[in-house]
Amino acid sequence: VAFILSTMKTALFSLTVTLALLSTVQVGEAYYIPKLYGGGDTCQGQVLLVAGSEYGNICDDDWDLTDADTICSALSAGSAVATTTQSRFGVNSIDYVMDDVSCSYSASSINSCSWDRTDNCGSSEIAGVICSSCLSGSNYQVRLVGGDTPCEGHVMVYYNGGWGYMYGSAMSSSVADAVCRSAGYSSASTYYTSKTSSFAAGPTTYSGYQRFSVGSASCSSTASSLSECTLTSSSTYFSSSSESRLAGVKCSGGSGCFYNSYSSGIYVSGSWYTTSGSGNNYYYDDDDAIVVAYILPPIFGFFIFVSIISIAVRRRRLMMWRAAQTGAATGVAMRSMGATTSV
Repeated sequence: VAFILSTMKTALFSLTVTLALLSTVQVGEAYYIPKLYGGGDTCQGQVLLVAGSEYGNICDDDWDLTDADTICSALSAGSAVATTTQSRFGVNSIDYVMDDVSCSYSASSINSCSWDRTDNCGSSEIAGVICSSCLSGSNYQVRLVGGDTPCEGHVMVYYNGGWGYMYGSAMSSSVADAVCRSAGYSSASTYYTSKTSSFAAGPTTYSGYQRFSVGSASCSSTASSLSECTLTSSSTYFSSSSESRLAGVKCSGGSGCFYNSYSSGIYVSGSWYTTSGSGNNYYYDDDDAIVVAYILPPIFGFFIFVSIISIAVRRRRLMMWRAAQTGAATGVAMRSMGATTSV
C-alpha cells in the first residue's frame, strides 16, 4: 500500500508541474474569418475579423491593395480595387486584432500574412476594402452606406450604368420610403437631405464612386421601389463641399433595425458585435507553437522519465525489502529447526 501511494504521489507531482507549464501558454482561435460591414453589401466595407468568440477590426496602418486582396478572395468577391482608411464606413469602439498587416502577393488568406498583435490606433483608423464585384449592379439597386446596421446609411444607387450617391435635394418622405423598399425594408423612419454625423461618409475617395448618380427623384407614396420613380442622373463630382450633400435614410421593418440598443456595436451577417468580448483576447501564434512543439515535450518527457526512474527505484527497494524479509524469515525458520533438532 505504501508503495502504491508513493508512486501515485510522484505521478501526481509530475502531472501538476506539467499542467502548470501548459497553463502559461495562452491558446485561442488561430484562424480569422473576414466579414465586411458598413458598405451596404458583402463586397465592400470595413473588415471585421472573427475567430470563435474573438473578433475585431484591422487598423489601417500600412493597409494596401495586396493586403485587401486576401479579404476579397476569401469572400469570393473578386479582387480589391480600392482600400479605405480612416474609418470611411463608420467609427466604432470595437478593438483591433491586427495592425501593420503585410501580405505577400501569394498569400492565400489574411491568416497567411504577418501583422502586429498590439496596435497604436484610434477608432477612426479602421481599414476597409472595395472588391471588384461591387462595381457591377442593376438599375435602381440600392446600398445604404456608413451605418451601424444594414438598414441605415447614406444612399448609393446604381443608375445609368454605374454606382453613385443620391444628392440630398433628391430626398423626400416618399423617396425615402422607395429607397428603403428597394433595399428590402418596409418604410423609412427618418431621412436626411444632407450628410449626417449619424453615418460615415462612405468610400467617396474612390474614383469609381466620385459622382452623384441621382440628382433628383420623384416617387408616389405607394412606390414599391425606385424603379417606379422618376430619377434624373447627376454629373456632379465630389469635393470637400459637395460631400456634405449626401442623402441618408433610416429604414424600419427589417432584421437588425435596432438603433438604440447597441449604440457601441455593429450588426454584421445577422449578429451583433459590441465591445464586449472583442479585441484583446489572446490567440494562438507562432511563439506559442514553438513553446508547445519544442519546449513542453522535453519538459514533459523529463518528468515522465523522473517518474519512471522513481517508480523503478521504489520497486527495487520494495523487492530488496521483500527479499530481506524473506531471508530473515528463512533464517528464523532454520534456527528454529536447529533448536528443535538439538532437543
